[in-house]
Amino acid sequence: MKNTKDRNITNEILNHILDITSGKCSITEESILEEKDEDLQRILSGLLHLHEDFQFQVDKLKKNEQLEKLNAQLTAKNREMEQFAYIASHDLQEPVRTISNFAKLLNTNYAGKFDETADKSFKFIIEASDRMSALIKGLLDYSRIGREIRLATVNCNQLLVDIKHDLSAIIEETKTVIEVGDLPNVLGNPTDMRLVFQNLINNAIKFRRGDVSPRITINCLKQKKHWEFSCNDNGIGFEEKHNKKIFHIFQRLHSRKDYAGTGIGLSHCRKIVELHGGKIWAESKPKEGTTFYFTIPN
Repeated sequence: MKNTKDRNITNEILNHILDITSGKCSITEESILEEKDEDLQRILSGLLHLHEDFQFQVDKLKKNEQLEKLNAQLTAKNREMEQFAYIASHDLQEPVRTISNFAKLLNTNYAGKFDETADKSFKFIIEASDRMSALIKGLLDYSRIGREIRLATVNCNQLLVDIKHDLSAIIEETKTVIEVGDLPNVLGNPTDMRLVFQNLINNAIKFRRGDVSPRITINCLKQKKHWEFSCNDNGIGFEEKHNKKIFHIFQRLHSRKDYAGTGIGLSHCRKIVELHGGKIWAESKPKEGTTFYFTIPN
């Protein structure tokens, strides 16, 4: 009788184990308490915990698989959108260029031969075509960022020396003072890193206060897992509510009459920094200047 009972218990345990491996389990806390055999109670309790652990690991694997699938879909969609933006902006350049060229040709050859309204119309067409061309070029440049990322060691101090040399004309014209602290070498794309610093400097010079020469200070702090760069200026600043808006593509806080440009420079900065695994943000107050911060993993 005892052998028969042991065999029955063994078979019951084996059946529970098979259920657990197939994702099923009929063991409950109530059924364990109803069992009179203390040894079997302990075995069933252990099997219940085994089932719970097994189910937890299965659920975790499923979530990871779903996350990987969603990431793959998102990556594919991003690539598709970038490809669409590249093709669309590239193909739009030609007709806009044609309109601009013909408008300029007509304006040159027939200026003064029509009435004043016609002359103004030619001027509006040319200006609108040039703005459209600049916007398309900005979109084309934006779509190209990240298409080929080749990482290398970037000497940020030398990078700033080169940028100051390239911008020497506008720096001298506006009497801009640029102070650069001891910057590190970082792992990044040299061309993209250059574009980030150049855009921030150009931004600081463009949005200067009329009665004050621009002063730009660039520094870097080493944090636990990243370098934190800062670019501070004494320009016109902006209200806190615009902190996120300024990084959106083609978003402007000022009219074209006051400040030229397409409103895409800071969008470039954000895309580049995020592709490098960092983040970018700004702190500012009207008439008190702005400090842009961005991080690069170390």
